[in-house]
Amino acid sequence: MSKAAELAALIGSGQAQGNRNLIINGAMNVAQRGTSFADPSDNTYSLDRMHIFNSNDGAFTVTQDTTVPSGEGFYKSIKFDCTTADGTIAAGQYATLSQRIEGLNNTVLGYGASGAKSIVVSFYAKSNLTGTFCYSVRNSATNRAYIKEFSLSSANTWERISFTITGDTSGTWLATNGIGSNHQISLSMGSTYHGTANQWNSSNVVATSNQVNFLSSTDNNFFLTGWQVEIGDVATPFEHEDFGTT
Repeated sequence: MSKAAELAALIGSGQAQGNRNLIINGAMNVAQRGTSFADPSDNTYSLDRMHIFNSNDGAFTVTQDTTVPSGEGFYKSIKFDCTTADGTIAAGQYATLSQRIEGLNNTVLGYGASGAKSIVVSFYAKSNLTGTFCYSVRNSATNRAYIKEFSLSSANTWERISFTITGDTSGTWLATNGIGSNHQISLSMGSTYHGTANQWNSSNVVATSNQVNFLSSTDNNFFLTGWQVEIGDVATPFEHEDFGTT
């Protein structure tokens, strides 16, 4: 399909219209709490809407950074820098980045019923650590979870990652101002939270056993920007908003 035909199809489906990104502050521009967070506590926030789960024997610093992919219109990213290594992640330990999408916004996906919509996730990531990372989507009750593996193949190189996740026709998904869904990128993950990729699991799992251990060395870093979640199965260009809207 030509680019023109692809764009026409997206417009016809509504996918290429505005306000399509369910992630808020995906360009990492807004940092009202601060721009540097040294080994943040478990279950806290860093840059606006960027949530951190952090329970392990290592440590990392989260910062707003100016390292960005060239020519894509970004000027900020979120950076994770390992400052204390934890070479062996215990079963119940973890380190993650996530965004909790409010139920009132998540309802557009129709989860928990027939006709639930598929989403396409895309973002730019860069790390010195190559290998398999994991992305997950969970409900607030943490008894419905989808895991998707993605790979960074070139060290210290920005890569655009994209993949689709089928809609969940089961489970309970809040349609209130509570947590409608939790979208999470695992950096290090213990075996307690390992599950099966490419399917909806009925338990609190967020990664596979292939997940790399970001905390394995103080040389490790991880950057991310341009995080987008939209209805459909084709990743569109990142929806840049004006700063005030974000």
